[in-house]
Amino acid sequence: MSMSQSALIKEEISSVSFQFYTSDDVRKLSVKQIVEIESFDMLGGPVPGGLHDPALGPTGPAERCATCSLDFIECPGHFGHIELAIPCYNPVSFQTIFKLLKNKCFHCHHFKHGKPIINQFIEELTLLFKGDVVKARNLRERNVLLRGYEEKKKGKSNEEGEEVMESDESDSDKMDTDENKTNGKIICDGVFNAKEIYSGKATHIEDFKREVFKEFFGSFSGYAIPCGNCGAYSPRLRNGDASKSKLFIMPLHDKYATKNSAIKLPTNFSSVKEQTEHGTWFAPWEVLDNMKKLFENEKEILDMLLGHLVPIVTNKGGAKKNVGRQFTKESNVDSLFMRVFPVTPARYRPPNFVNGRRSEHPQNSHYKGMVKSNKMIRQSIDAGEGKAKFLVNSVCDLQMHVNNMYDNSKSNSNTNEVANGIKQILEKKEGLFRKHMMGKRVNYAARTVISPDISLETNEMGVPQYFAKTLTFPQPVTSFNYNQLAQAVINGPEQYPGANFIEDENGHLINLSKESQEKRIALSKTLLTSHPHAPRGVNKKVYRHLLSGDYVLANRQPTLHKPGIMGHRVKVLGKNEKTLRMHYSNCSTYNADFDGDEMNIHFPQSLLASAEIREICANNYQYLVPRNGAPLRGLIQDHILTGVLLTKRDTLFTKADFQAILYASCWSVNTKHPIVTPPPCILKPVPLWSGKQLISAALNQLTIGRAPLNLEAPSKIPTKMWGTKGLEITRDSHVIIRQNEMVAGILDKGHFGASSYGLVHTCYELYDPDVAGSLLTLLGRMFTNYLQSRGFTCGVDDLLMKNKEEKFRVETLKKANEEGYTVAAKFADLSKYDEQKARDFFSKALQSEREVARLDGLLKKGLNQYTSKVIDTLIPGGQQKPFPKNNFSLMTVSGAKGSVVNFSQVSCLLGQQELEGKRVPRMVSGKTLPSFQAYDASARAGGFVMDRFLTGVRPQDYFFHCMAGREGLIDTAVKTSRSGYLQRCLIKHLEGLSVQYDNTVRESDGSVIQFNYGEDSLEIGKTPYLTKFPIIAENYELFKSQFPMEQLIEQLKNQEVVEYNRSIKTQPELDPVMSKFNPSSDLGCVSESFMNQLNHYIESNPQKLIKTTSNRDGKINEKDFRNLMYLYYSRSMVSPGESVGLLCAQSIGEPSTQMTLNTFHLAGRGEANVTLGIPRLRELIMTATTKPITPLMEFQINDSTNKVETEKMAKYLEILKLSDIIKDITVQEYFQDTNRNYDIEIEFIPTLQQVLSLHRIKEKQLNKLFGEFNKVIKRQVKSQGKLKVNNGDIGLGSKVRGSDLVEDDSLTINDDDAPANDDTTNNDENTSQQQPSSQNKKSKSKVITQDDDSVAAKSKNKKKQNVNYEDGEEEAEEKDSDEGESEAEESDDKSDVDSDSDEISNSRSSNSFSDESIEFDQKKLTFTISVASDSKKVLMLGIVETEASKFVLKSCKGITRCFVNEKQVGGKTHYSIQSEGVNLSEIFELRDKLKIDEIYTNDIYAILQKYGVEACRQAVTSEISNVFAAYGISVDKRHLILLGDYMTFEGGYRALNRIGIENNTSPFQKMSFETTFSFLSKASLMGDYDTVTSPSSRIVLGQIVKNGTGSFTIVAPVK
Repeated sequence: MSMSQSALIKEEISSVSFQFYTSDDVRKLSVKQIVEIESFDMLGGPVPGGLHDPALGPTGPAERCATCSLDFIECPGHFGHIELAIPCYNPVSFQTIFKLLKNKCFHCHHFKHGKPIINQFIEELTLLFKGDVVKARNLRERNVLLRGYEEKKKGKSNEEGEEVMESDESDSDKMDTDENKTNGKIICDGVFNAKEIYSGKATHIEDFKREVFKEFFGSFSGYAIPCGNCGAYSPRLRNGDASKSKLFIMPLHDKYATKNSAIKLPTNFSSVKEQTEHGTWFAPWEVLDNMKKLFENEKEILDMLLGHLVPIVTNKGGAKKNVGRQFTKESNVDSLFMRVFPVTPARYRPPNFVNGRRSEHPQNSHYKGMVKSNKMIRQSIDAGEGKAKFLVNSVCDLQMHVNNMYDNSKSNSNTNEVANGIKQILEKKEGLFRKHMMGKRVNYAARTVISPDISLETNEMGVPQYFAKTLTFPQPVTSFNYNQLAQAVINGPEQYPGANFIEDENGHLINLSKESQEKRIALSKTLLTSHPHAPRGVNKKVYRHLLSGDYVLANRQPTLHKPGIMGHRVKVLGKNEKTLRMHYSNCSTYNADFDGDEMNIHFPQSLLASAEIREICANNYQYLVPRNGAPLRGLIQDHILTGVLLTKRDTLFTKADFQAILYASCWSVNTKHPIVTPPPCILKPVPLWSGKQLISAALNQLTIGRAPLNLEAPSKIPTKMWGTKGLEITRDSHVIIRQNEMVAGILDKGHFGASSYGLVHTCYELYDPDVAGSLLTLLGRMFTNYLQSRGFTCGVDDLLMKNKEEKFRVETLKKANEEGYTVAAKFADLSKYDEQKARDFFSKALQSEREVARLDGLLKKGLNQYTSKVIDTLIPGGQQKPFPKNNFSLMTVSGAKGSVVNFSQVSCLLGQQELEGKRVPRMVSGKTLPSFQAYDASARAGGFVMDRFLTGVRPQDYFFHCMAGREGLIDTAVKTSRSGYLQRCLIKHLEGLSVQYDNTVRESDGSVIQFNYGEDSLEIGKTPYLTKFPIIAENYELFKSQFPMEQLIEQLKNQEVVEYNRSIKTQPELDPVMSKFNPSSDLGCVSESFMNQLNHYIESNPQKLIKTTSNRDGKINEKDFRNLMYLYYSRSMVSPGESVGLLCAQSIGEPSTQMTLNTFHLAGRGEANVTLGIPRLRELIMTATTKPITPLMEFQINDSTNKVETEKMAKYLEILKLSDIIKDITVQEYFQDTNRNYDIEIEFIPTLQQVLSLHRIKEKQLNKLFGEFNKVIKRQVKSQGKLKVNNGDIGLGSKVRGSDLVEDDSLTINDDDAPANDDTTNNDENTSQQQPSSQNKKSKSKVITQDDDSVAAKSKNKKKQNVNYEDGEEEAEEKDSDEGESEAEESDDKSDVDSDSDEISNSRSSNSFSDESIEFDQKKLTFTISVASDSKKVLMLGIVETEASKFVLKSCKGITRCFVNEKQVGGKTHYSIQSEGVNLSEIFELRDKLKIDEIYTNDIYAILQKYGVEACRQAVTSEISNVFAAYGISVDKRHLILLGDYMTFEGGYRALNRIGIENNTSPFQKMSFETTFSFLSKASLMGDYDTVTSPSSRIVLGQIVKNGTGSFTIVAPVK
């Protein structure tokens, strides 16, 4: 019997655990051992024992299964197996085996840690598995101190290492005894195996587990660490060929071999007797023997680290029974190796047929390789020792085939030649998880082109009849709908409205397309009769056609936010229609236009789904966008224009016209009541009705049976457009509606467009969403009808200007062109512009990007004044046709289409053209285009277009304009993928965050992220009018009618809250009321902010509507108004179950598509670079970088009005290089005796003394610095003379700093702290100091970034590793798995560094020259360098210039440049310092001179380090807000606060990438994000399990997500 779609699901999976099949498990699953290489015989039949053996199941529809005798459709398939000749490594666990071997002692087969340290780890993990994270972490902190790993990491000798080990043991023993005395022994025999482990999962537990795992496998994996149990030294292991998983034992160093001999221990650890220099192959079976001994000796700790879940079984009464849902963890060495390989059923490896020829499934090649290698190994073993080398090769080949079955990317062959492995099948967009498990295409869906239809209501969708006849609904037959459904069955599939199928009580389908008319009539008569054997209470179902009035889900891709899928009421169209029809008001929601866009619809298949669409998801209910609570739906274009024309004062109608328009708009509203025509507003000479009366009449019809509306709100069109005469109220710029009567103003985009606080938005809030939807429909029909008789068009006369203004335009633009020369003279320090001098100056100055930016800034500032002057004068005052008769002006000003910018480009000028925020760039020749002169200073040559479209654009200007337009197109294409990946990262991390019934926001594992959502528990879409007290007071009766006031007050009133609110007024230091009471159930429990605003409104009482002690005439009682607002607050609270995490992700991801990719802009006065847009968002959110691309600080001195002192401090903090104080360099070359001499003379700037005093550098220090510079030049000459550039030597010279010599230590820095753009390395004294930082960089390379075009060009840290998920996934995984390895080699690296350092210092001393050869006399520095006359000639001037630009005299660590910004505050000018680079420590040292409490920095990680996690959370929120603010995008603070809380929830700064998701408790959620195979491997290795609470895991298992309406169940009362 086929299973019905509506069949009840009686069971569901509650948790999933991950582990490996053992050899016995695979043999039990298998029905056949595979021993033959060939699959098919000569006749095409399956070979017994081959890969298509009939026992594995049928491969074609005509076959039957030899195991279960079922046919191809019914047989599920059966597993086979291959018995491997020798044990192979499990490819998933190979790296773990390698780590275990590095940590074990090869003599006593224990871990090298020693028993005391192992006990410490066991104690920590035992507490953790009991769920006591706090105790576990406290114990761990103490244990880490006792273990003393820090000493070992500092590169001590082995003897010291042994001493440390001994002291560790004594400390640990002491700790054990102390612990026993105080708390009693935590670990007793078998306590872990005897008791159940903590079944809950939490992020902090996962974090702790990873921390312990990493430390355990990293701390003792290094070479030359003696065993803590027996003192033996173990050999070093080498991981060889990755594709064949080969391990080698390296020979033991003589030193350690001697020590082993001294305590009578072996020095050879392999069965192969001879040890080569490159190591001896470590055979898998030997590794297995070693592992077995380790697992026997260290069972307790290995159960905890690598154990999988096993149910606890009791043996009561001789029968084994499971103890409820209790589990323990057990490890098994077999899970790390493979003796038997499973073979998938034949149906999943179907042969392919090409031109009638059969070819086997690609995966068969892996199995065949294993069978073949198996045979060769057995032959080699039988042949004896003579075939030893052949055996090794065969073993390696077998391992390679096993590895390729899992992952073909590590194969030595070309990846395209090797069949896909399991990893390739699971991963990426086309993998099983993302393409199939995480959501599939639905049935009952349709897709076609969309077209607009103004006749439809705003919440309707026109569906072609062709679709309606295919999309069906399974309607249960009852006595109430029998007639309708019987007729549908008779009509059948072809006649609309009909039906396609009937489903009987047993779930069988009858296809009506195959039945005759007579048979259908007969079937229709049996719809209410039951089959005798049918289950009770089950009705027949008719799969009827889609009907008008049904609800469908509509979607347009890309679905960037929640309203991207909305419910629409269906209106079935005629037979010949082929497109989906939709009202214009939905365009902005879907971001749709009608130039060929397509949309999808889905017809839900249950009454519950239909009800959710109608009541929650319908587009009327999605009027506000969740991003910021602003309206998203509104009328557009022609409707906006017509709204203005219809409601302006001089629009009047006769009775016939008035009634025609009124009926056309209101015919479908409140149809049971007549449409009332109001009295005319003009009686003589003929009765006339105004456009405003049309609006009033429509509102009266719409609100029948409800209180009328009162509204005062401004229009979008500014007051000045209506002239300057008369009162403002008579100039139609302010809408006033009294008791539904529109008495003043005009309706424009601000009232019925997608704008806040307009007419439609107010109706949405004060009435309900359906009234707002009906109002939009009504207005749309009204404006369409009026426009059909009135019309609208633009002519050339709309674009013309008056003669006087035209002359002004020409004269102003001439001055603008001259401004280019004025600015150029100022830039070149010339009193008057001189073409030749300016050109010479520009040719040198404009080599620097910073100088180009400075010139651009000056010119833009100058030219913008002229552009603004022209536009302000000509629009609107200079137009020949004034507004509103000027249709082009009416169109742009009202917001119908275009803007003042478009108008100005047509009638005034195009203005400055920009590329990536800069003026038009110059070619190498100095020209911007061939038609201009080199370094032409005119404004036009720099892209300032003075032409306009009205009178034509010249070719050069047209070209500049095209360049700017092209950039926009490219930018749009590129940023789509960037923002798409950013949004995916956000969604996968935040998907589990939802509001619970206690008002907390929790992760799906129960971790509390926020105690109140957004700090006030309010839903964003319900807050816009919450503090609009004047509107609510004006509409008090209307608003009050929404609440059953008395009943609610009685239920929610809490006298304690009233008393507490009174106490807060007099004692503001008390905790907020929301921290003491529940805002859901206690009236008056509101946020402090809301309470303060409410109190302020009642006290000020601006409209005199509230009846208070000071205003007895008010209409509204103060207590009643307060209670109403408290109830409104309560109603505005976020609903439990709301997926606030997803809303946050969408609200940040969706607007990021609107941001340009321009990475940098110039902040403040136009000097310091700031990263903006998507690159900055990725830096803040996706990578949580510790080193931002453009770090900056801003701070003030104590007297911030003192400009001179501010500039001095800025100079003091700036980096000072030798090139900054040089005016000129001359080099003279001559021969003397057998030498070639170079006399070098460096002339200093005249202000040298002032610069040195600003930087506090004394003459004595300067002499030493020049001596150092002399050595640098000599080393460079020496290295170039040898024709061999020694990078180490050059680097050492190139970043020598004088900081060590400066007496004022407050601002000194080490050599490894140079700015990234110095392109230099370290001074020899500090080489060893840099080593840790380079290792940090290595360990941080896991941070994921995706290349940004502009970032890559500007990035100062060229060596930063970029890992793109789509391309570089494998590299990232390899790094993941080799974490321990890099740590193991740490000590070796350090010793190398030390020896390098010694060599360098020796070379430095041998090359040293006495300082007497240097002469310095305040104005110049001279010194001579001699080389052998036969040495290679060098360009000495170039060397000196290059090294001078790198040689640092003085700097503050991390800070490169400082700028002074100014700001007007309270009529005074305040100055602040903005620095490129961040160094909070050094700034704190200057606390007596600076305002320490007012420092700002954009470096989040620096804030975390210095100020802590709460400050870090606030910084994340404000920085993301600043990024959006730069583009004028508003995102509600609740989203940003939630993101900040999530990123800092663990106490650090968490990146939203695959590294940041590792602590997530749901393996399925991690797998569905990225690197599926890696996360699956880790889950299996560590015996992880999924509690199936996260949205991803529930979708994978086909369950309803526990958010929204899935967060509760509805139970019917049983009587």
